Amino acid sequence: MKIFQEEKEGTYKEVQTIKGKCGCCLYLKESNKIFSGDSDGVIYVYEENKTKEFRKICTLASHSNSVNVIAKISENQIISGDLSGLIVIWKYIDINWEDIFRIKIGKLITNIICLSEPKIVFTCDDGIIYIYIN
Repeated sequence: MKIFQEEKEGTYKEVQTIKGKCGCCLYLKESNKIFSGDSDGVIYVYEENKTKEFRKICTLASHSNSVNVIAKISENQIISGDLSGLIVIWKYIDINWEDIFRIKIGKLITNIICLSEPKIVFTCDDGIIYIYIN
C-alpha cells in the first residue's frame, strides 16, 4: 500500500509505503484509520500518528481466505468479506476490534454495503444481489 499526499493541485508525492498484499481498503476519516484486507486473510488496521504517518495498531484475523471487501457499518463497526464467501461483522469494544457475527455464503463476495445494522446488502460472483436481514 502506498500513501500519497497532494503537493499542489493535480500533483501527488508518495509519503509512505506499507508492505503487504492489499486486496481492499477502508478509510475511516473520523478516527484516521485505514483497514487493509490482505491476501493472507488478515485485516491490518493502521492509524495516523502526530507525524502524519500510518502505523499498524492491530490485526483482525477471522478469515481464512483473501479479504476482498470491507465496508463501514458505523464508526465502531465494519464488515468484511472474503473469497470463500465468509462475511464477518467487527465491532470496536473497549480497546479491541472483535468478531461479533459471521455469515457463511459459500460464494465469492464481490461487493458489500450495510443499509442499517440489521440489513446487509451484498453481491456474489453469481451476479445476484442478496439482502440479509438479521
